[in-house]
Amino acid sequence: MAVTTVEDFRIGSVIGRGVSVFFGNIVAFAIVTVVLFIVPVLLTVFVFSSMGPELAGILSLLVWLIAYFWLSAALVYGVVSDLRGNKAGAGRILSGAFPVLIPVFLLSIVIGLMVGIGTLLLIVPGVILYVMFWVAVPAAVVERQGVMASLKRSLELTKGYRWKIFFILVIWAVLAWVIQVVLMVILGVPLEAAGMGAAGTSGASWILQIVNVLLSGISASILAVGYHDLRVVKEGIGSDEIARVFD
Repeated sequence: MAVTTVEDFRIGSVIGRGVSVFFGNIVAFAIVTVVLFIVPVLLTVFVFSSMGPELAGILSLLVWLIAYFWLSAALVYGVVSDLRGNKAGAGRILSGAFPVLIPVFLLSIVIGLMVGIGTLLLIVPGVILYVMFWVAVPAAVVERQGVMASLKRSLELTKGYRWKIFFILVIWAVLAWVIQVVLMVILGVPLEAAGMGAAGTSGASWILQIVNVLLSGISASILAVGYHDLRVVKEGIGSDEIARVFD
């Protein structure tokens, strides 16, 4: 296979195809996304609420973290499968990501700590670290890498493309924020609540919660497309070879 040129890693292409792949698999991806986020909601409302506030807070946070990391791993699996031309159903996506859940969980904690510490140092170091380790989770999912190997792999893949990755993150963050604000205006939700999630039990709050969950799913889809394109550009391999580990 011919090596793809550097210009093929394009900001607009990564974002556009990430959104396109998500909606092209909207049934399976939406089921996976909603299932992984509705379970923490139900547990928080109907189980943890009867416990002490400290224990309930810890358990709720743990369940939400597991759901988020599982979602990230699952959608990476689903997107790479789709790019290979082999769409996966919701059950297969969930089960396919399960074996790497623990490495992804540990990896995300390590990245979170490093980015958090870097952010405390005048923000910029945290942003730089986040960009450098942007594709560490996909590396763990697709290549079955451990924590340190996935971090190193992300450093290798993002090298030379970090400004483009930065702008991908910024552009998508702005787009997601605009979508949230427009929806809040339509639903009559105070703009002061922007970025705070869907606190409460009103219909508007539930709609906002669902939209936020779907935006998280699209973000994971963009991440997976970015990982795929970086490997194609830097290694000259195709989608089939990238996803061979799934066989």
